[in-house]
Amino acid sequence: MSKTRSRQKRGTGGLQRKNGKYEGRYRVYKRDGSYIEKSFTRTTETEINDIKASLRVLGILDDDVIGIDINKHTNEITLQRENIFGSKNSKYQIDRNITVNDYIDYWLWNHRRRGMKGQLVKDSTFEDYVQKCDHIKNRIGKLKLENGNIKELKVADLTFEYMENAILEFNKEVSHTTAVQVRNHLYNMMRYAKKDGIIEINPFQDETINFPRETAKIKKQVIKEKDIEKVIKHCIKIWYIDVLAQLMTGGRAAEIRGFIWTDIDEKECEVKFSNSYSSVKQFKLDENNHIISLGRKRRYSSLKSSSSDRSIKVSKEFMAILMLHKEMQKALAKRLGITFKETDPVFTTSTYTPYGRNDTNDRVKKVMKDLKIDNWDQITSHCLRHGFCYAGLLNDVPLEYMQILLGHSNIAVTREWYAHFDKSKINSYAKKVNVNRTNILKKMQTQKVV
Repeated sequence: MSKTRSRQKRGTGGLQRKNGKYEGRYRVYKRDGSYIEKSFTRTTETEINDIKASLRVLGILDDDVIGIDINKHTNEITLQRENIFGSKNSKYQIDRNITVNDYIDYWLWNHRRRGMKGQLVKDSTFEDYVQKCDHIKNRIGKLKLENGNIKELKVADLTFEYMENAILEFNKEVSHTTAVQVRNHLYNMMRYAKKDGIIEINPFQDETINFPRETAKIKKQVIKEKDIEKVIKHCIKIWYIDVLAQLMTGGRAAEIRGFIWTDIDEKECEVKFSNSYSSVKQFKLDENNHIISLGRKRRYSSLKSSSSDRSIKVSKEFMAILMLHKEMQKALAKRLGITFKETDPVFTTSTYTPYGRNDTNDRVKKVMKDLKIDNWDQITSHCLRHGFCYAGLLNDVPLEYMQILLGHSNIAVTREWYAHFDKSKINSYAKKVNVNRTNILKKMQTQKVV
């Protein structure tokens, strides 16, 4: 009896063999309901399936995507986008009198929104770009005249001296890191302005904006070890187990909010960081080609990097608290008429919804204020992560292992931004390094006395 092969779902792609090669086909849908259908030929079925998987990851495409390119050699996927001025050759379409603020929206949407490989950057990353470029709009795109009126400057009006002065003044008011990021966005924008034919000479072609020598970095506040015990006790007393979890694991606030019960392994006394939960702004271009916000959307997302995807051991005592919390969450779900599932969030509000963007930080602030911890108003949820690193170094955990526990892809981040070295430890290690040399000196001095 012959087997009947079920028909593949329409739109998920086809596969057939032609002249010793495999030909695949796949449809990627756009938000407006239309789709782009791609066909591709490769020597193996595995390659075809890999390409399909890459196309599937794209999800629903924005309406301005007009084509998909698949590199024949590397299989890398690049999205072709329609220029907001209606042409792929924007160099000949953009008005050379375009204002700085209008061009920033154009540049962000057409150039910066795409990563190095043509794929859209994460929404959270794009939100950061928009926020940084708002500084450029306010500091460089607008000029306050003597009569109090505001003049919108054109990209072609910008000079190196004007932009340098604006950025150096900005550097005095914000962190050095923010100033550097805004400056780099400005560099990139002006480079594209030349490519797009708006300016003939890039003011930054032979000039750079150099900041004054950075003063000592402001240290992140950490909870002093003498206060740790009362912080732990207070978290348990008011049942702020999410705060306790961040204190005990060093996880990022969004990672703690992203915990689901399958991430908690009671038998192995282990917690797995596999998701983050945050609210991210969504954007679109309006009819005037300006970027506007569509509000925030809460969702689970993958972690920052493969290094962030990690599992760490926790104590039996802390795991017992998590299991008690689980029973309380089951009882809460039952009271609300909700069926408890292992894929439910570990930490929720009283209405069984995951904590929002600022909830964790507010809860940390409450604990610090209740206990009158030193500099409590400066301690944020991220400071608990710094404190976790400090505690590890204090207990002789090597820096490279702290890097793994914190989920950093680069040890320089751990060393430069998270490591708070204890002076007594440094003095102790200085003696330890020279213990053999010191013994030699002692021996020589003893012999001399004899």
